[in-house]
Amino acid sequence: MSSTPATSRCSGGLPRGAQDTQRPYLAKLVANDDVITLVSDHVGQVTGFLIATLTSAPGVYDPGGFTCQIDDFAVAPVEKWSTTTAKLLRAGLAEAGRRGAIQAVVGTSISPSARRCKPAGSKSPPNGG
Repeated sequence: MSSTPATSRCSGGLPRGAQDTQRPYLAKLVANDDVITLVSDHVGQVTGFLIATLTSAPGVYDPGGFTCQIDDFAVAPVEKWSTTTAKLLRAGLAEAGRRGAIQAVVGTSISPSARRCKPAGSKSPPNGG
């Protein structure tokens, strides 16, 4: 598995027109110096992605550096949660630190369909999904 900076590319399996709609938005994120975009892959297949934004903290709570907000983060298949999730988070947090972030806020969720599809005996994602 590797975690590499994302490039502005789209893959198959998307609804009709999704590539044309999403490509400009994703390209803008990848080109933004305040955004960290990472993609993980294994044997040429995408296994996850992370998008983080570096922001200033509100004035009432200023920790003395940037906040890294990870709010777009996905890993699939479910069997990769325990390994790919940790690797992507470590890579994203390390890059955020290099860019001056001193704290991170990570938002995660798991969809109801993913909960139903979790194989027997598999580990739950970090949020207890």
